[in-house]
Amino acid sequence: MPVEFRQWLEMNGVDPREVNLIRHTPPRSDGSVARHLPVLAAQERSVFLHYQGVQSPNREASLLKRPLVASFAVNENGDTVFCGVQRRAEIRALMSDRYFGCPEGQRLRKLGNMRVDDGPRYFFVWEDVDVFVPFIGYIAIDWTGGTRAIIQHADTKDYSISALSKDSLLVPYRRASRDMVLSFDELLAIPSTWRAQLAEWRDIYLITDASDGARYVGSASGLENLWQRWNSYRETGHGGNMLLKKRDPTYFHFSILQLLDADKSIADVLAIENSWKARLRTRRRDHGPLGLNDN
Repeated sequence: MPVEFRQWLEMNGVDPREVNLIRHTPPRSDGSVARHLPVLAAQERSVFLHYQGVQSPNREASLLKRPLVASFAVNENGDTVFCGVQRRAEIRALMSDRYFGCPEGQRLRKLGNMRVDDGPRYFFVWEDVDVFVPFIGYIAIDWTGGTRAIIQHADTKDYSISALSKDSLLVPYRRASRDMVLSFDELLAIPSTWRAQLAEWRDIYLITDASDGARYVGSASGLENLWQRWNSYRETGHGGNMLLKKRDPTYFHFSILQLLDADKSIADVLAIENSWKARLRTRRRDHGPLGLNDN
């Protein structure tokens, strides 16, 4: 017989009458911070809680009445995944300069277009309740009655626990190299579980500018291989390439053309890279402004 979420709260010493349920539903479009909430909940807790600290005025009223919140995020498969139980530690006046002036706010701003207005609004400081931390990402519930981000009362809803997973439901499953096409938006919040595998791969990769189809071919053969190269694009938007510097990286898409043996010599890697440049005509001298390789 399925266990109701409110029963599970009671089993762990929490009165459901003190708990609001909040469900974050990421939009499908790029450029939104909310799109990254599942990964942030799994891997960047302080950033996730900072985001959750600001709610619309009508939801603020609900949060003021109860000291606890159980948060959930909808993953790429549509599962409503448990993101922990938090206790309200403090309530502050919402000030945009203070909100974006800390590392968490700066990270959120980099991940998408955000705007918060100064008071009379509140910023809620949330702290994780320790007993629930081990279950973050590993439990899903059957959420009914609405698909938007919404607040409900834990004691009045019969939401049953629908999944108990051995793998985190918040982290997207890593795609095969042939299927990996990442937007710049996705690259900014790439799961940490992917990074170790990307660091193992020497390879030839392609950057396509979706605004006009311009293309750049590059290679990865450094200490951390593909992760080292793609991380440089995460941090700078251009990776040091002069022609990429002139473009808006939010239109970039990253894909893998060819995986190479880890012991492949740098000379061999560069030779294969040059072969791809010639076949795809990505050099500026071959393809005009749509070629983004200058050598």
